[in-house]
Amino acid sequence: MQNRPSPVLVETTDYPQYPIERGERLESHSFFLFHYDRYLNSDLYVLGDWDIKGIAHALWCKAQDQDPVGTLPNDARLIAGYLGMSTDAWESYLRRVPSPLHGWKECLVGNEVRLMHDV
Repeated sequence: MQNRPSPVLVETTDYPQYPIERGERLESHSFFLFHYDRYLNSDLYVLGDWDIKGIAHALWCKAQDQDPVGTLPNDARLIAGYLGMSTDAWESYLRRVPSPLHGWKECLVGNEVRLMHDV
């Protein structure tokens, strides 16, 4: 039997708390502001391939339908499903630099760890 390192336990206080509560909808938001100048000068735009940029854009849109709004699940299988691709395909995109999740980070929504983007 191989010795495997013990999993690292992370305190939930290490994650930022997401500022929008579950169940709160932004019904007046059928669109989101897109600061094209910021995007066109971002690392994602400058360094990312077109497929990465397209997937990132789809995820920004998909996050608007989530609860809470603006987040994504921290689960590769669910995100792959949202995008209509296999988990293996999604994980191959995650290995690219930049990945479609460029700028996303883990956050707390209640006691659940989800993904959020500062912008």
